[in-house]
Amino acid sequence: MKSIFRLSSVVLAGLLAACAAPQPTFDQLKDGYPAKRVDMTAAPSLTPIHEPRTRAGNKSPYTVKGKTYRIRDGVDGYREQGYASWYGTKFHGRRTANGEVYNMYALSGAHKTLPIPSYVQVTNLENGRNIIVRLNDRGPFVDGRVIDLSYTAAQKLGMLESGTARVEVVALNPDDFAGKVASNSHAGANSLPEDASFKLQPTTRLQVGAYGSKQKAAEIQRKLEEIFIYPVAIDPVSSAGKRLYRVRIGPIQRFEHLAEIQNELLARNFGRAQVVHD
Repeated sequence: MKSIFRLSSVVLAGLLAACAAPQPTFDQLKDGYPAKRVDMTAAPSLTPIHEPRTRAGNKSPYTVKGKTYRIRDGVDGYREQGYASWYGTKFHGRRTANGEVYNMYALSGAHKTLPIPSYVQVTNLENGRNIIVRLNDRGPFVDGRVIDLSYTAAQKLGMLESGTARVEVVALNPDDFAGKVASNSHAGANSLPEDASFKLQPTTRLQVGAYGSKQKAAEIQRKLEEIFIYPVAIDPVSSAGKRLYRVRIGPIQRFEHLAEIQNELLARNFGRAQVVHD
């Protein structure tokens, strides 16, 4: 799936990425599901590939809540059973421990000691389902919990409603997958099937703002065009006798792109964009 970002913005985001504080585990009173429940069970599996360790997120040792953790030198031989939890909308769009943007629609996870990025197979011991996730965050810092999962990962494992599940986590060596086609996209959401359940109305756009100055609207338009691959238009409108210039991104065809753009706009201090249908 094509990224929503222009290449220059992806490079810039990588340069500006900073290590975030470890994220808490999923709590239904503080965290939650997306406003529109999205069926991500058809999201394709990942194929482990070799990636260099990121500078951020791999400090060793590090201490959280008075407990010290040491990052493993590698992934070989790691196998552990315990409980998995998941985190959702509260952290969607925020930075993960290695500086990437957390995307709850990607197949990702948080681990306390495995190097990041790396890949693990997670098996739900309660129903036998298993998936591969890419680790890019630290946590969960709760006794007995061995991994924190994204919304999509938890859904594919059948543990959304319970919030936790007993799992086995096995670290994967990319050499064992040599020659297989990878379906990974590390700058945002992972590749998703072209299924109608993920699509929006053909008129869906995001309104970033309405400005009294045409010059200001043109300035915002130019900045947005440098970031996103989607068209950015200025729509003049009269309201209460005043001329306003609305800046809108789109049309946007896919739900996960809509969520990504909204969160990127928030991260860049453009404010919360309004979803509109013309």
